[in-house]
Amino acid sequence: MLYDRFRNRATPSAKSECPLCKTNLIAKCGKIMIWHWAHEALEHCDEWWEPISEWHLKWQSYVEESCREIPIGNHIADIKLSNGHVVEIQHSSLPLETVQERELFYENMTWIFDGREFKERIRLNEKISKKGWPYCTFHWKRPRQYIIQCTKPVYIDFGERVLEVREFQGTLKEWEGKEYTSWNGFGYLHKKDLNLFTK
Repeated sequence: MLYDRFRNRATPSAKSECPLCKTNLIAKCGKIMIWHWAHEALEHCDEWWEPISEWHLKWQSYVEESCREIPIGNHIADIKLSNGHVVEIQHSSLPLETVQERELFYENMTWIFDGREFKERIRLNEKISKKGWPYCTFHWKRPRQYIIQCTKPVYIDFGERVLEVREFQGTLKEWEGKEYTSWNGFGYLHKKDLNLFTK
């Protein structure tokens, strides 16, 4: 975790307390990983905890520090805006059950998924509506099931641009006597900036 109970960042040799379980924390300030706090006796008290990446920190940098890593119940939200809306920033794959648990727990939330690893499997077609509004359709080959099953708003970060998914559309097809689902959808492409959270 980045912040202790008192919203302090880790510094070499520092000790403090966990904002969730109030047990002792020790600072981890090496040369490879991002400086962070770790439990002295436990692996982590939040079962949804994951290591923090530079990609994760970049997204958090778009909001005020007071909105980052906010304790809610027994969990820590990646971002909680002043209006109460939670933004979960997800780099690694997730079990579908965990996605469902987080959506049920936070309710008012949005997902940001790291799509850089699978962007080659998503074919985007940029278009202009009859009213002159830009949008895009897409076809996703071998989609991540935990993403297409989300019931909350989804954004997929491809690096320079971000896809705001408005709808996933699964079509049942047949090939060589076997049925499979082809996934398409539509949405909007955005630049990667603070406006995604404040619009």
